[in-house]
Amino acid sequence: MNDFFDNVSRILATPMPRRKAMKLFGGALAAAVVAVAGIQPLSAAACPKNAVAGSKNCGSGSTIRCCPPGTCCATNGSNVSACCPTGTCVCNNGTCSASTTGACAQGCKKCSG
Repeated sequence: MNDFFDNVSRILATPMPRRKAMKLFGGALAAAVVAVAGIQPLSAAACPKNAVAGSKNCGSGSTIRCCPPGTCCATNGSNVSACCPTGTCVCNNGTCSASTTGACAQGCKKCSG
């Protein structure tokens, strides 16, 4: 750890243009703010800490959604369109549909929660 501080001191002691010094200072300040704020990746931020126990993150990236327990994620590609209740049909186009005969239509599957 002493070597680290020695190296930092040497770098800071060398003559440098103001622009470079401001970039170094700005980068360090930004890193400190992010570290203190505890920024989480988006994938971890969909279901808040106070969500119902058993809630799950569905989807990815900017389309992530928090679905309550006892539901299934209805996705259309990587986009989450709906949270389907147990017993309904989850379709490939991102919708939920009712099962009229106890079986799901083609392209859909039964949600088991």
